[in-house]
Amino acid sequence: MATSPADVPQGLQSTTNLTGSFAVSLPTAFQSSEDVYKASIEDWKRIFGQNIVPQHASKNLLQLMWLALKDKVLVHQILSTYSVSLLLSLFQDFGQRCPNGEPLD
Repeated sequence: MATSPADVPQGLQSTTNLTGSFAVSLPTAFQSSEDVYKASIEDWKRIFGQNIVPQHASKNLLQLMWLALKDKVLVHQILSTYSVSLLLSLFQDFGQRCPNGEPLD
């Protein structure tokens, strides 16, 4: 590990002396914390840019349905629900009968 002449590791060298050239060389938009509250809207726009959320293309109903069909878990759940519903309806129609031969209600 490389060390500085003061036996401080090179990775920590810039954080040990914050009053040195490291802190002075940082580009700042405002000189002090009081200047932040004195900044105009034009200064904020110049420094940070426009505050705009980018628009994205929305999907129509068919595209959303196609994306849902590509989801394997959803398709598996739909098919298993369908099969359980089919089996229950067949059981009600052809399953147990009353002793006199009429189907259960």
